[in-house]
Amino acid sequence: MFFDSVKHIFEYDSILHNYNYQISEEELKKIRSANQEWRNDLKEGDMIDAIIDEPMTRCSGWSQARIATVNGDTLHLEFIYDTKTADRYLDRYSVEIA
Repeated sequence: MFFDSVKHIFEYDSILHNYNYQISEEELKKIRSANQEWRNDLKEGDMIDAIIDEPMTRCSGWSQARIATVNGDTLHLEFIYDTKTADRYLDRYSVEIA
């Protein structure tokens, strides 16, 4: 029981993680305007590099992903060489894609 509550603190979608890695609105505006036009052209089927979070190993790193769907600025990524559990949603302007 204790382990489950402590584990949640370190999950990538926990409040603590989001607080520690949150990008300020000002920084987000800089990212969106600084040579980032390629992000506007992202579409379903495109291949990109993205940070992968493997929940079972608590590891993260860069991996190739295909954009499965686009909903506004939300991209659903399917990682090519990793497990289905690694698939995730990221914002078009996330610093976790390249």
